[in-house]
Amino acid sequence: MQEPNPDLFFNRATIFEYLERYGEAVRDYNVAHTIDPNLNANAKAGAIIDFVVQTCNLVQNRSASKAKKNNELARSIPTRIEGELRFPTTEEQKQTVTYAFAPVASLSNGVNQGAILPARIVMHL
Repeated sequence: MQEPNPDLFFNRATIFEYLERYGEAVRDYNVAHTIDPNLNANAKAGAIIDFVVQTCNLVQNRSASKAKKNNELARSIPTRIEGELRFPTTEEQKQTVTYAFAPVASLSNGVNQGAILPARIVMHL
């Protein structure tokens, strides 16, 4: 029986790495290293593992940052309006309209006269 060729495992690992199939790349680099330690394939596997760990940490930190930002956005939603609002049309500019903030639970189907629902649009890209 012929001994496995470490270059084939190393080359396949390189292809997996290029395809971002990191688990398979690490596996094949480790096999290549087991067959021929002179290829230094264990260093390639270690570099992939380090990259994946750093990427996971960055994503987790960004998620925590997004949560903090979302909390700040929620706190920035006004809970009252100072003064009175006027409509822009000529006829409506003569009318003084007073609004009150209303939680979603207090709204009913249809028109809710004088109610404002405080909200902010948050987009996740």
